[in-house]
Amino acid sequence: MNIIVFSPSWPKSVDANGIVTYCDNMVASLKKDGHRVFVLAANKGDGVTGKDCVYIDDYKPSFADKVLSKVGEFFSVGFEQYYLGAKAILCGIRVIEKKAKIDILEMEESFGWHYFLQKRVTFPIALRLHGPHYINGTIGDKQLTARDFQRFKREERAFRAARYVNAPCRWVLNDAQKKIGIVWPVQTVFFNPISVLSQDECWSPSTYVKKQILFVGRFDAHKGGDLVIQAFAKVLAFDPDVKLIFAGPDRGVELPTGETLFVPDAIKKYIPSSQEGCVEYIGLADAEKVKSLRKKSHFTIMASRNENFPYAVIESLASAAPIIAANVGGIAEVFDDKVSGVFFEGSNIDDLAGKMIELLQDDRLLCDISVNAYDHCQSVFSPDLVVQQAISFYEQVIIDFKQ
Repeated sequence: MNIIVFSPSWPKSVDANGIVTYCDNMVASLKKDGHRVFVLAANKGDGVTGKDCVYIDDYKPSFADKVLSKVGEFFSVGFEQYYLGAKAILCGIRVIEKKAKIDILEMEESFGWHYFLQKRVTFPIALRLHGPHYINGTIGDKQLTARDFQRFKREERAFRAARYVNAPCRWVLNDAQKKIGIVWPVQTVFFNPISVLSQDECWSPSTYVKKQILFVGRFDAHKGGDLVIQAFAKVLAFDPDVKLIFAGPDRGVELPTGETLFVPDAIKKYIPSSQEGCVEYIGLADAEKVKSLRKKSHFTIMASRNENFPYAVIESLASAAPIIAANVGGIAEVFDDKVSGVFFEGSNIDDLAGKMIELLQDDRLLCDISVNAYDHCQSVFSPDLVVQQAISFYEQVIIDFKQ
């Protein structure tokens, strides 16, 4: 099978992004299974080359397309990004088609590009619901703009026109169909794949630093970094010896007042001045650093206000690192509560603090979760298993498309 996988960036090292991580795992597994896979990517790292990778940032729009996109933007904000983005992707597809007859393209739902593309190619396009903007774009107290509303409309139009859709969790697949009032004819769910780490890379009772808590994620309303700092303040009141390591970029949280709260502001606002040193903000960390921190920390926290199917959670499972995660969106499908992880009620600061204190005190639960998480990850999220589920879906799509 000749497959195109669309990725926002390539290779994985270019961008800390869940979609890119998914694409990286899928491409490797599909190739291992004997398929030829072409990566069509938006952004690339310096000096990156590859015979089976095409970058749309190499696309140079014609004068006519520039004019059309500007005129469209005047009447509908965001049109320029939609139109030129879709044209660039189509140009990349044409380059790939010179190398092989394509059987299927899988791409994200972003910006509604699928609507433009499916009318201009001779093979099926499968949408993968990594995170529709009507979900991710409305999280927190941010003020929605005209650009947001136009993107909602473009993605909804693409959803209505779609026939082949897959998703990493049942929640987002059902939610999108319910919201729009449609049922996609050919649809399925297969999880994001991940390989478990070797035992010497994993968390174990003999390697972790007691009372060192880890949060990995952006500091913004979506990932809930502000919730973590507020909950940690309550844990500090219970045990002044705990430490929080915060790893991730500081995007800021927009408050209802219109102000933006950044990490240093949040620490000063919520943590007593005498204990501010108990929070260590290290900023964006590379994959190896995060892997090391997971291994050494008492447990990891994932506090998103809503989430589709985050790699931050299954990466913890893959490293046998105990995790406390918000029971929101598709995360509820990732593990069983107090078996292979611990859930807290989404956005509930008191409940998060309570679960943190519970796991700090219960060594038996901590160790049981670690063992179960690793076994669960190995049996459910294995790339070999997921790629077979994906291929079964692709084959169904291709048969339906030819009818």
